[in-house]
Amino acid sequence: MGELKEECGVFGVYNHKDAVALAHRGIRGLQHRGEESWGQASLDDGVISIFTAMGLISTKAPQLHGNSSICHTRYSTEGSSHISNAQPFGVADEVTEIFTSEPGILHTEFRGNPVAVAHNGNLTGGLEGVCAQGSDTKKLITMIGSSENPVQAITAALKTVEGAYSLVFLTQDMMIAARDPSGYRPLTLGTMGHGWILSSETAAIKDIGGQVLRDIAAGEMFAITPTGFLGTSIGQSRLSECIFELVYLARQDSIVFGQSVYQYRHKAGKELAKENRQDRADLVTSLPSAGDIYAIGYSQESGIPFEPVIFRNHYFPGRSFIKPTQMEREHTIDDKLRVVTEAVYGRSVIVIDDSVVSGTNIKNAVIKLKMAGAKEIHLRIASPPYLHPCYWGVDTPSVDRFIAYQRDIYQIQKTLGVDSISYLSMEGMLKHVFRPYDKCTKCFR
Repeated sequence: MGELKEECGVFGVYNHKDAVALAHRGIRGLQHRGEESWGQASLDDGVISIFTAMGLISTKAPQLHGNSSICHTRYSTEGSSHISNAQPFGVADEVTEIFTSEPGILHTEFRGNPVAVAHNGNLTGGLEGVCAQGSDTKKLITMIGSSENPVQAITAALKTVEGAYSLVFLTQDMMIAARDPSGYRPLTLGTMGHGWILSSETAAIKDIGGQVLRDIAAGEMFAITPTGFLGTSIGQSRLSECIFELVYLARQDSIVFGQSVYQYRHKAGKELAKENRQDRADLVTSLPSAGDIYAIGYSQESGIPFEPVIFRNHYFPGRSFIKPTQMEREHTIDDKLRVVTEAVYGRSVIVIDDSVVSGTNIKNAVIKLKMAGAKEIHLRIASPPYLHPCYWGVDTPSVDRFIAYQRDIYQIQKTLGVDSISYLSMEGMLKHVFRPYDKCTKCFR
């Protein structure tokens, strides 16, 4: 994968005696959505405490208390890997920073009409004139401010801003969910006993033993209160759900935008084989782990056996896609990918991947396959060429890093060092998508 920014995960638990532990476990199930930093906020006796840290989510929950908690995990943006950008963010009448001797960790308490927020997405407008340094989310929480009526303050702010957002707020007595009118990013409501859950993906709700209820609708703000629920409309717009959630971002065991991620990827893999019926090879393999389900579908349709000859060294965790610098991405890829020489030597190989942005991952895999003695390497991509930046939550800083930027198919083939390359067509990708007319595909067009 290439250099893409700002895809995050949010998770919240309301009204459960084990909220802190459960929310922490839930956000760990969304680790794939962010590896740069993470944080957790909890509500205890009207006070919101926020813990934030750099790096991967800890195996143990922070020392927080309360029966309601929200969490956030963030992935890297070049030049902004700093604890000050770790969420959740908070605002209140009184803010106290708790001393901690550990580097890269912050612990802050918010008293007096406190509000905390965890945000997945990217705000593109409506924040002009807000006196706050830093990210769009910091400006949003500053705009909302500490208020005796947070529902009203949040509603007013969200009717002003533009862009993509799936938000989870925690106040002194409520947990509030909000999703932008175009529905770019997913957000799901669940339940567990007498408690309530909000999550970027359904899989994380199931991870903690919860029951999935429904998606938060596009343009909906939904408040869970001690006495019941409050719902309001932020606004209406044409649906524009991000296709890349299905293609790559979401866990394969999640239901995203009402559709099984696994089933979509399996069918898309079969469609890729149908569009390349001329393919002949000794084996099909995948670039792990994003390409696995596509490769299985491709193999079943083509009749070419699937063999997992490229595998990940799990002692070097992490998605290269979400590392902040090019050097870190290359080192991560070099460390984590391995090839089974005995299975590859003298054989022609078809490699399946979900998508290719910069080509860094693919190039390294191709080099290792050649070193292992592969006779031919044919690359099949289960989505169209990635051509344009996204400004709604998967933001790319420079299009000249795209492998498909100003290159034709033969130039891409030569750059990657493969014997052939073929992409799934736009029609083939959308053929197996629920409500394809409601999806945002601008990055591929």
